This record gives sequence, structure tokens and C-alpha cells, in this order.
Amino acid sequence: MADNRAIFHHGQVSERDITNASARVAMDDAQGLVSGQMQVLFPAIGGWNCFWTPKEGDHVVMSRLPNGTQEGHILGKVYTAKKMPQGGKKNIILLVSDNGKNVIRFDADKGTLDLVVDQDGRLKLRNLDIEVKKLTSLTTEDLEIEVEKHTGLTTDDLDVESAKPIGFQGTGTQLGADVLQVFFDDLIAAVKTRNPVVIPPAPWPKGAPVPPVPPIINMFLNGVIEDIVTAAIKAKESCAKALK
Repeated sequence: MADNRAIFHHGQVSERDITNASARVAMDDAQGLVSGQMQVLFPAIGGWNCFWTPKEGDHVVMSRLPNGTQEGHILGKVYTAKKMPQGGKKNIILLVSDNGKNVIRFDADKGTLDLVVDQDGRLKLRNLDIEVKKLTSLTTEDLEIEVEKHTGLTTDDLDVESAKPIGFQGTGTQLGADVLQVFFDDLIAAVKTRNPVVIPPAPWPKGAPVPPVPPIINMFLNGVIEDIVTAAIKAKESCAKALK
């Protein structure tokens, strides 16, 4: 029968190979004896795999096979005095970088997700639907979002604040119907409060009849103004239908 004694060890990672998720461990309970390249065990949930490799100096637990110190597996990293649990509360899933600047925190009780990234990142999605029940706040200096097909955003209240200009480009770019109604109200008010420009007649030879140029121009301007008002009223009606 194989000798199964002391097959679990605590130790410090002395060397790692991130290309195949393996590491060597200097075993504390074996006078610092260094193991062979141990494969790291990682969680796999459905179609998702979480790959990780402990770095040099990390305190880990390893399980060696009974045939010696060359084969076995690294089971996981353990807490030490220098690396204690952060944000330890029940029903919390927490991922924190060693420097504490990058955090993914999911609270199953509150249903909240916090994502803090203190460096450049990239979010690339084929389709994105975002539905927010109450409030969404976005504060940024530069924002670039690339979506290959479709992006949908549904929210009751949205605040977008940027230290730099925000641009919207694309065919069929649309603004909210209620915003456009305010714009058309302002346009109609501005046009209707402007009186037609009266252009005085130019000097004409003495005795020659003066052609009615100013009245013609005024009639033309009146026609343009009426066309603008009519178009704005129709646009407002379309916006009202969109709001229903």
C-alpha cells in the first residue's frame, strides 16, 4: 500500500511558469525542500474557467502524490499576516489585485457589482443591453466604446458628466423626442420674434421710378419664416407621437 502520510504541505512559491500554470514550492514542513513543477488547480464553473498562477513568495497549500516530491498539485493560496481577507463579509465575491487598486466586488445580498480598474482597459462587446431602474452616473475624461452590432440603453435616469467634449457620430443618430420638442419651441419663438428686415431703396437716378425691391425681399423673408415655423410645428407633432 502506498504511503499516504504528509501528502499535504504548506510552503512558499519559489518559481512559477505562467505558460502552463505550474510552480515549485519550498515546503515549510519539510526543511524547505523544493518540489517539482506542480500544476495549479483552478475553479471551473460550467463553460467558465478561472486561470491563475501564484507568484513567487505566495504562501500556498500543495498536495503531492505518494511517490515523492516531483508530482502533485497546488490547491490554493492561504492568508498570512501580511495578506488578510479584504472586505470580509458574508455572501461577498471579491477579487482584489495585490496593490489593492483593482477590485471586482459582488454583493449577492444587495445585488450590487462594483468594478474599480486603476489602469487602461478595453471593453469589447458584440451586443449590449443595459437596463438601469433608477440612476446611472458616468464620470470620465475619455470614453471609447466599440460595439460591432447593437447597443441598447434603457434607464429611468441617466447623468453623463465629462471633463472633455462628448461626440455622437453615426447614421441615424437620434436625440430624445422631449429634448427635440424644447429645441423646436425655442426655434419657433426665435423666428416669430424677429421682424422682417426692411431694406431701404438704393439711390436711384433723379426722376426714375424706384422698383419695389424692399417689399419683394420682405415678402420672400416672410415666406421663409413661415416655412421654418411650419416645419418646426410638424417636427414637434412627430416628437409628441414618439413620446406616447
